[in-house]
Amino acid sequence: MDGSFSAEITSTGSSETAWVGQGILPKTSKLTVDGFENRIERSPTTDDISVTIVCNDSSMTEEQTSIADIYGKEASYPFETSIEHNLTTDELETTLTTHTDFFHYVGHVDETGFECNDGTLDADSLDSVGVDAFLLNACQSYEQGLGLIEAGAIGGIVTLSDVLNGEAITMGKTIARLLNSGYDLYSATNIAHERSKMAERYTTLGDGGVTIAQTDSGTPILSHIQTKNGHDLIINPQPTTESSMGTMMKPYTVSDEYYLLSKITPSRDPDEIENHIAQGEGPFQIDSELYWDRDDISL
Repeated sequence: MDGSFSAEITSTGSSETAWVGQGILPKTSKLTVDGFENRIERSPTTDDISVTIVCNDSSMTEEQTSIADIYGKEASYPFETSIEHNLTTDELETTLTTHTDFFHYVGHVDETGFECNDGTLDADSLDSVGVDAFLLNACQSYEQGLGLIEAGAIGGIVTLSDVLNGEAITMGKTIARLLNSGYDLYSATNIAHERSKMAERYTTLGDGGVTIAQTDSGTPILSHIQTKNGHDLIINPQPTTESSMGTMMKPYTVSDEYYLLSKITPSRDPDEIENHIAQGEGPFQIDSELYWDRDDISL
């Protein structure tokens, strides 16, 4: 596996920038054929949505505790979350080879694999995995994420270098909340990138169009309010496999007009913006800050 880094790509202004080929580029998604082929080979299931959280470092239980309360919160569909701690290599292998819709790993990774309490487990040693999608919230987890995809996973979020524990906790919680709100891997990572420079150390692998939840409206919407010159409400519908680019939509609190799914700037009227916040679904982005509770927003 080639984890070498190439020079940073110039911003294209597109909703998603992907890289195919050798190496990886910061601020892009790494597409791999394996991820798309694995999605095609997966059979649809009617079981509850399953999330597996593994915390393999007792000093990192803060993230594990916070995300356990996020997945499935207020969901209108069956959600099953399991939590495991301090696994051995055999136990982690069993977890990875058992089916789960999403695998959220909290712990350490080194050049030999996932750190366990009796050694390390290299994803390259696995013939197959039952994980559909994943977040490996550990330092330099790119190679292990690529190994999971080559073993059967569809897509995931990984780190390209070392990350500080505090930043990793923030990223873990942010990504979990976005995924739980219906965003796919691509969108969740891209939105997180806007929050801090450290977030640029995270990227998606494989097929980043994987979702683990759905919104009531069918399309996750990021409402962005810019306050530099007055107030501009920019509605950013996030494409998913169910509502792809070009889908027709109507911002329900602002306008009687219909739009194709892409970035929409529908209003500068303060009353309309306040109404949108009161009735819309979170998150709301005020300049560069994300808000999940509308009661915390003051314009």
